Amino acid sequence: MGSGPDDVVPVRIEPELRAAIEARAEAEQTTTSEIFREAIRRFLEVT
Repeated sequence: MGSGPDDVVPVRIEPELRAAIEARAEAEQTTTSEIFREAIRRFLEVT
């Protein structure tokens, strides 16, 4: 999306949510960071 380097944004999440994110990332053969980015894009309706 941006032209510069990405920012690192620490967030706190419940262990169950983290486990679900990790499982989804593994199932889709991607990273947890990409799962977060995609979820935020969809929530904010940003492409």
